[in-house]
Amino acid sequence: VIGAFYGLLRRQLQGKADAILEFSELGEFAHVPVKSLSLGQVLRLSFAVFVQSEEKFLAFDESTYLGDLGFQRKVEAYLDRLMRDPERTVLMASHSLETIRRYCQRVIWLERGGIKEIGPPDAVVQHYSEFCIQGAGPVSDPCVL
Repeated sequence: VIGAFYGLLRRQLQGKADAILEFSELGEFAHVPVKSLSLGQVLRLSFAVFVQSEEKFLAFDESTYLGDLGFQRKVEAYLDRLMRDPERTVLMASHSLETIRRYCQRVIWLERGGIKEIGPPDAVVQHYSEFCIQGAGPVSDPCVL
């Protein structure tokens, strides 16, 4: 299911199993059913499958790469390469202003299901931060960028 979400066919996944297990660092759990893995292990596995996708357009939520510091560093190195690849378009959902500034070239700020602003990361993050600091964000609909 994880592979299909990222556009990989079963036969493609089988050919990439070693690389997926190596990236995820879950080799010792290779024969354990996914439902038996911890949430952190499932997120590692999901991101490792994502890394194997060769699609030109990719979309992911930054929470898919949560994990220990060593794994986060590995993911950051991958994202540094991916986000600068001119042949690919990446859509990343994030609540981390640091992550947005580091990886994004254009940012869309969504507010109550609509577009509030589109532009360069520094400008949009600045406006978003000011909006949240001023308390303009409603309590029932927290500030989300």
